[in-house]
Amino acid sequence: MGKRQWHALPVLRQLDDGVEITAEAGLGSVRLRCAGRPWDDEVLDLRCELADDGVNALARVRTLNGDGILSWAAELAESYAGWDDVRAWESLASALR
Repeated sequence: MGKRQWHALPVLRQLDDGVEITAEAGLGSVRLRCAGRPWDDEVLDLRCELADDGVNALARVRTLNGDGILSWAAELAESYAGWDDVRAWESLASALR
């Protein structure tokens, strides 16, 4: 079986308390919200919400200043060309991929 090409256009949308990355309406989304610093340093905790048809998940994710998620998501949205491979981001200690 060959590789499946991703055809949906990724969209990065600013929320009042975070960002949303979505393929298109009805195809699922990832929201990173409620950023907070548990200590007065570079550690940044995010609330990660995943949603798709009939599936919802929630997790708290620890990062170092976001681990570049915003620049990765912006690049993803801007460089869309129907990739043949997976685009990936990983948080501190691989808590979220």
